[in-house]
Amino acid sequence: MRYLIWRSSPLLLTVADLWRVRSFSNGIWYVLITDGLALILIRFAPEIDDLTFGLGVGPSWLSIDKINVHTPPFLIAFLGWILLLFNTAMLFLTHWIEPLGKH
Repeated sequence: MRYLIWRSSPLLLTVADLWRVRSFSNGIWYVLITDGLALILIRFAPEIDDLTFGLGVGPSWLSIDKINVHTPPFLIAFLGWILLLFNTAMLFLTHWIEPLGKH
């Protein structure tokens, strides 16, 4: 049961964000992009680590080493949670949306 709540809570926050910006025309795109990025970071943290492992850090003509240390997936997911919670707090704890949606 806890696992189901843990896995569905980011989606519930995204639905709440979409509900909050429903009257503002460009707000839906804002929420889809920012919360979508956060959901990707939360859900696919190990896969993102595998994609970035071994990439070069700079241009090929520089002799900079490749990334040879794995980023812990919980840090990638934590970054996604920070982005999602910050975005939700910004939407619900500020009043900039209501004046924009009324025009």
